[in-house]
Amino acid sequence: MRIAVCIKQVYGPEGVRVSRSREMLDTRAAELNINPYDKHALEAALRLREQFGGTVIALSVGGKEVDDALREALAIGADEAYLLSDDALEVTDANGVAKALAAAVNKLGEIDLVLTGQKAVDTGAGDLPGRLAEALGWPVLLDVEALSIQNGTLEVVRDVDGDGVVFHSGMPAVVAISPVANEPRYAHVARVMNAYREWTVTTWTCDDLGLDPDSLPSKISPRGMVLPPKRELGNMLSGTPEEVAADLVAELRQRRLV
Repeated sequence: MRIAVCIKQVYGPEGVRVSRSREMLDTRAAELNINPYDKHALEAALRLREQFGGTVIALSVGGKEVDDALREALAIGADEAYLLSDDALEVTDANGVAKALAAAVNKLGEIDLVLTGQKAVDTGAGDLPGRLAEALGWPVLLDVEALSIQNGTLEVVRDVDGDGVVFHSGMPAVVAISPVANEPRYAHVARVMNAYREWTVTTWTCDDLGLDPDSLPSKISPRGMVLPPKRELGNMLSGTPEEVAADLVAELRQRRLV
């Protein structure tokens, strides 16, 4: 079984600040980490590999800095890692990212499952699984809390109005893993060292993927952030309940509201 896991690198929220101009976010002190939701997808893939054998492949889109996230995925247990990096991918939108990931999956060939996290903590959009499934022409299963494979058929459990409902799907398929599905494992120290000393992150450009950079949609670039004006605070009334009620009625009468 060959399973691809989509990994996104995000800023840790602890280091993100609003700039002094209050128009942009300051991320200079923020650490870059694997999106926490994607770690649940990686854990689900590793458990399937332990049960059925095969290969777990980590995929990510971004610049050279994303190399660290993919090496962390290798340290946790992934067998292979691929970074999709190109100037055109730096300025494309979510559809372009999904298109690039789909091209990578097709280039890898014979992929049985693509697992993603439920959403990314930086945008909270959760739209990658659907976009990727559309680009691949595969079925998609969202918010999966448990998954197994029975006689070549994918069986998943999803939460529907508080109840666990079982769904079945053929493979290949795109599956978005819920954070309640498992507890992600930590990387072994020896694997962390090997991830940087011995193992390789392969970089693919648009040319490698057979993508025309001009065909990728451009993303919207924010010019800044404008905060709404502070709301005017109301008058705070104090005293006994009887005194507060009397003062409130007097205030309402003064404003001709009663």
